[in-house]
Amino acid sequence: MRQAHTGNIWLNFDEKYTIKAGYHWLHPEGEKVIWHNWVWNSFYVSKHSLISWMDAKGKLRTRDKLVAVGVSSDNNCALCNQATKDCHHLFFRCPFSKMVCTGLLQWLGIRNLVIEFVYTHWKKWGRNHGSKRRQKIGYVILAAVVYEVWKARNSAMWNLKVPCPKVVVRRI
Repeated sequence: MRQAHTGNIWLNFDEKYTIKAGYHWLHPEGEKVIWHNWVWNSFYVSKHSLISWMDAKGKLRTRDKLVAVGVSSDNNCALCNQATKDCHHLFFRCPFSKMVCTGLLQWLGIRNLVIEFVYTHWKKWGRNHGSKRRQKIGYVILAAVVYEVWKARNSAMWNLKVPCPKVVVRRI
């Protein structure tokens, strides 16, 4: 273990050693990430935060990753049976996910233009609502979409059952 202080003096400068300074030396500030507010929100359900965090870190085991490690030989999306590359397809480009997102946007009273990419609406929701409370609610809904689509994908992949997008919208 590296030495940081001797007695009550830091080795690299002449300040007194304090518990606070020692804590900061042991636990330095982490890297700031742009998805922090989306993943960690006081309004969240814990399981939604976990799946959102795994998505943001790129750790969800999508079909492309399962193919890479030899667990699956089929690289198609379990929900739409189209070729997939990553989580971005599963959560925002997949026709199933688009139907879920469009249903939620309509329920929220946000008109979804077919031309505009669905993900753009969620990014706008997070940035353009003046109230922090409304912003958090938007992020909670996005996390619920990610969680429920992931759950539907697992059902399709492991149980060979694809739920109706309207049912998924009602669960959210």
